[in-house]
Amino acid sequence: MKYRVVLVDTRQPEVVQLLTLLQKACLPYDKIYPITQGYWHVVYAQNGEAVGFGGIVPSTRWSDTNVAQALYQLIKDRDSRSGLSDSVLKWPKD
Repeated sequence: MKYRVVLVDTRQPEVVQLLTLLQKACLPYDKIYPITQGYWHVVYAQNGEAVGFGGIVPSTRWSDTNVAQALYQLIKDRDSRSGLSDSVLKWPKD
């Protein structure tokens, strides 16, 4: 299965709602991370369903640094042959 990672605009209420739902689905026991800062991405499956998310947010320790949050994937969409990170996180060739 192929995935598409999309940088989303968190100023749009529907995007904030989607990211909140994805956080709750992927991390049901964690506190919801605020979506007001940083750069957020949604991972879409071939069928257009949102199946994961990730974020790069300002560091709380260093003022000039951003921290990459982990990329999370809904368990129901995991392929038994390979994980999302294998499918999505390919570095471009030089």
